[in-house]
Amino acid sequence: MNEQYVLLWDCDSALRLTWAAEVCGSGVLSRRDDLIGKPVANFFGADNDLALLRDLRTSLLHASHEFESDIDGALYQHHVRVLRNERGEITGIAGTSFNATFLADNARATDEARRALTLTESIEPIATFSLDMENDLSIVTPALRAFWGIPDGVVHMSLDDFLARIHPDDRARVIQERATALHTREPYHIEYRTLGTDGTIRHLRTDGQFFYDAQGRAVRNVGAVLDFTDRLNAQSTLAHALGHDRLTGLLDRAAFIGRIRDAARGASDGEPFAVVVFGIDRFRSINEVVGESAGDLVLCAIAERLIAIERIGDSFARIGGDEFAGLLRLGSSDMEEAVARVRALLRAPINVGEQPVEVTATFGVSLFPDDGKDDALLIEASLAMSWLKGRGAGGVQRYGPEMTRAVTERHRLRSGLRDAIDLEQFELVYQPIVDAKTQRISGAEALIRWNHPSLGIVPPNAFLPAAEDAGLMQDIDAWVLHRACKDIADIVRCTRDAMRVNVNISAYFLLSPTFKNVFEDALRANDTPTDAIAMEITEQSVLTDQAQALAVLTWLRQRGVTIAIDDFGTGYNTLSYLNAYPIDEIKIDRSFVSDIERYPYSRSVCSGILALAAELGVRVVAEGVETAAQEAFLSSLGCHKLQGFRYGRPMPKAEFMRLIRAPLVQRAS
Repeated sequence: MNEQYVLLWDCDSALRLTWAAEVCGSGVLSRRDDLIGKPVANFFGADNDLALLRDLRTSLLHASHEFESDIDGALYQHHVRVLRNERGEITGIAGTSFNATFLADNARATDEARRALTLTESIEPIATFSLDMENDLSIVTPALRAFWGIPDGVVHMSLDDFLARIHPDDRARVIQERATALHTREPYHIEYRTLGTDGTIRHLRTDGQFFYDAQGRAVRNVGAVLDFTDRLNAQSTLAHALGHDRLTGLLDRAAFIGRIRDAARGASDGEPFAVVVFGIDRFRSINEVVGESAGDLVLCAIAERLIAIERIGDSFARIGGDEFAGLLRLGSSDMEEAVARVRALLRAPINVGEQPVEVTATFGVSLFPDDGKDDALLIEASLAMSWLKGRGAGGVQRYGPEMTRAVTERHRLRSGLRDAIDLEQFELVYQPIVDAKTQRISGAEALIRWNHPSLGIVPPNAFLPAAEDAGLMQDIDAWVLHRACKDIADIVRCTRDAMRVNVNISAYFLLSPTFKNVFEDALRANDTPTDAIAMEITEQSVLTDQAQALAVLTWLRQRGVTIAIDDFGTGYNTLSYLNAYPIDEIKIDRSFVSDIERYPYSRSVCSGILALAAELGVRVVAEGVETAAQEAFLSSLGCHKLQGFRYGRPMPKAEFMRLIRAPLVQRAS
């Protein structure tokens, strides 16, 4: 044991070693993993030394502690400090012990080593040095070689050799602080970086002391070099983890709020900046249809795109499941231009494996200093986004005070939706669809309404976005399917005419694993003929997961169900899927029909859709017909079916059943 120069150790609160190493006279540091789990006293060969055990237990009562012990004729100086966890609880001790007897034959060297040891404050990787100032030489130990990147063949180095390896930005400061310590005769503690020939940077700390002869001349510089690079990297990693989203690596919500506060405090003369919050539209369908891991890949891809467009002063964060936020310095650009830069990154599809996923988002924006001065900006941007989502629309919305009430109302709806199914507050109403040639009712569209106990009748465009946010769409769709199958069976039995009812189903439900079983159960329970059902879906349904959509639609067609595309012309501006999927019918969106009499563009769109449908052999239904002129124009182009207030508003099933017994539809005046 007497050949040991320094013992470095770490123990738990029961005084069992958790880490141990020793530095011998040659300066070589050796790990002692064979001692892990054994009492600290074993490290010193003093298993039964009661005085040592007493001093070690006393050390647990102090933040730092120093004591000496005489073990088998060797004098040890111990320097220890208490270790604590993140809750402040004592978990053990970190200690450095110096064998003073090892150099007892050289009093000056012993004193130098003792002082150098006293300066050693932790158990980071350590290297000791002793620079002979008369000859300007220091022995290069293996530890120094590793810390400084010194080639194997070098045995001695001068002070200038060491200084040359210090990072250029730190070198002058190191020289100055060392010169000050030489003048004041005080110990010095200098942190700096070294720069390896391969560009590697390491973070070191030197704790040193100068020693003088009788004439006052500095003759030796001794001390310890600590390498805290790994600790610094770990701290940096931890600090990053504490303020960043684990999945995407973007700032988290708390850190982003801090950035907003810093920007507000640092804005000179009220320099404006925008806070943008955007949520991915129909993100739940990506998770449910493509898979949760695919949803994570989409979020990470969006994060990468955000980082790619980040400018100086900008910050981006993931603040919720599918919600992101950005702090955008406006500079010479205006708010619309800055937001457009973020929106543009979503235009290209995101590839999940070999499948491209189309992503759209709804944006809310608040502006400093007009809309707020602090983290209220994030709340306001979120309100603007929620307000716009509540209207069922994507796009961008600037915050306005009136939105607070609207969003509060939406949350109220969201809370009530959870009970609406169990309390039977939903109902289906039916809007007639007529044959354009015979003017007889050939079917209807089933539309959901919510009979809210205090708000009255709530239309679907008011509550379905809230249901989507709350994850209730599949439950509502399943209810619609069961009730529609029951009503359709009743409608078919009350007339001899062929009758087909369109049922709206969301992409979430259509592409979910449970859809087929739920549909089969609804058919079987009500003995509903499948040829009386038209499944009405959106363009998004067939483009979200094309392979799954094709499989489900083919299965429905084989069962005799008609497939109809709703709101045709308003979605993804692609017509290729009309040939790729078993589609029987398309419905011209009411926005085009309502403008037929005013705008040539709308007439051209309707004409183009009808011509395409004729080419493909697909039937066309025009929605939103209200006037005789609209009816005449559409009929002249060969539109097959018409739907709108001209033929009847949505009505309860019983009223619709009375209506279909009439020989001709009663037109609205």
